Amino acid sequence: MNSKKRPMPLIKTDETTFDKILAHHVNPEVFPLTEAVEEIKNRLYEIFALRLRGFTKPMIVKMWKRKDISESQAYIDIRNSEALYGNMAKVEKEGYRAMWLAWAEDFKLRCQQKGDRKNEAVALKLIAEYGGFQEDDAAEFNADKLANVEVVFALPKQYLKYLKHLPQNGKGGVDDLNLTGPIEDIDYEEIREELESDKKNS
Repeated sequence: MNSKKRPMPLIKTDETTFDKILAHHVNPEVFPLTEAVEEIKNRLYEIFALRLRGFTKPMIVKMWKRKDISESQAYIDIRNSEALYGNMAKVEKEGYRAMWLAWAEDFKLRCQQKGDRKNEAVALKLIAEYGGFQEDDAAEFNADKLANVEVVFALPKQYLKYLKHLPQNGKGGVDDLNLTGPIEDIDYEEIREELESDKKNS
C-alpha cells in the first residue's frame, strides 16, 4: 500500500496586485507581499500622503515621471490609492459609528433603569443619529409640502359672477366644481388698468 500522500492541487486565482495589497492591509500575517508588490503598496501610500498635503493629481504624475514611471501607470496608482485608502476610511468610519450606536443604546438602558426620562430622550436621539434613521427621514422629507404658499387666481369679472351663482347642492359634479359646502366670499383685488389696456390691444 502506497502511503505517500498526493500533493494538493494548486488553484490559480485571478488576484490583481490591488487585491493582494488590500488583503495584506486586512491581515498582513496571512497575506504577505512580495518585494515588487510591497514597492507598489508604498507608492499607493505615498500618493495618499501627498493628497492629504494638498498635492493635485497632475503634480503627482510629474513626480512619478521623475521616478521613471509612465503617466498611465501614475494615474493607475492614483486610482488604486483612492480606492484602497478611501475604502479603509469608510470601513473605519462605519466601525466608529457602530461603537457609538452601542454606547448610546447602553446609555439609554441605564437611563431607563434610573428613571431618567430627560437623558433617555437624549439617548434616543443619539440612537436615531448613529443608527442612520435621521438620514433616511431627511431623504424622504420634502419641506416644500409644508410651505404655506399663497394661491393667487386671475380671472375676468364675469366668471366670478358665474361662480357665485353655481348650484350649491353639495352633491359634487362638473357644474359645482366638486364643491361640498357653501361658496363664501373672499377678499379679492380688481385690477382695472390691466383690463383696460387689454381692451385697447384687442
